[in-house]
Formats: sequence, C-alpha cells, structure tokens
Amino acid sequence: MDDNYHFHKITEADSTFIQDLAKESGGNQNLNSKNITHWYFNNPQNSKSLWKVVYKNRLEGYATTNNFIHAIDNNSFLIAFPQNVLTSTRVRGKGLFKKLYFKTEVENIEENKVDCFLTFTGSMSTPIFLNKFGYSTTQIISTANAKK
Repeated sequence: MDDNYHFHKITEADSTFIQDLAKESGGNQNLNSKNITHWYFNNPQNSKSLWKVVYKNRLEGYATTNNFIHAIDNNSFLIAFPQNVLTSTRVRGKGLFKKLYFKTEVENIEENKVDCFLTFTGSMSTPIFLNKFGYSTTQIISTANAKK
C-alpha cells in the first residue's frame, strides 16, 4: 500500500460516511448518526477513542472505543470497550485494521488513562483480536445463575 492513507480522529461530521461504510462492508448495521452521537459524543464518562483512515480522499475504515467506569470491590476502573472496528473491502489485508485499532489503544493508555480493555468480538474480528492483538478469552460466570 502506498503512503496515500491518513489517520484522523472521527468527528460527528463523519457519522454519515461511517454509517455508509458499515452498511457496505458488513459492519454494525445500527451504526448511524443518532447512535454515534449517543454512544460516543454523549458518553457520560466523556471518555472515548475514535479514529478513521482515509485513503485516496475516501473514508476506508474506523476504530472506536467507548469507555466506561466499572466498579469491582469498591474500586473504580476505567475500561476501554473496543467497538465498531472495520476496514472496507477495498483496503482489507493491507494492515490498516491493526493500525487503526492501535491508534485507539495508544490514545486510551496515554491520554485517557484506561485501566484495561474489554471487548466482545464478532466472527470477523475474533481471530484478529486473539492472534494479532494478543487478547485472551475469558469465561463469564453469572452469579445469578450460580445461586439457583
């Protein structure tokens, strides 16, 4: 891939382009302007990381985290929750997914000061998160079911 691609932070003005890319490339079909504003820009923690890649003046991918406070044993932790990471079919296999995602990790660690990352991946992204990003799986045990 040539050097004609650029990474930028996502703004609310990008919402329509992100919605269109999600629909055409197998992304989250609920990713629209209203939800982008609600999920990210109105986040009660005011903590997020939103990146896009532009290639030949066209938005070709995005990576987002929506961060939240999680309390464990009376301690509060800021958790980065990766969501909606996607590159278009036109640029897949060129390493942009990984570069986009790592933009969110760097921003979250250095600027947002998150304590950890937690994600629920789909069939397309699970192998990438496990094999390329070094994530591991865990088992969630419901305490509600354990008491029955």
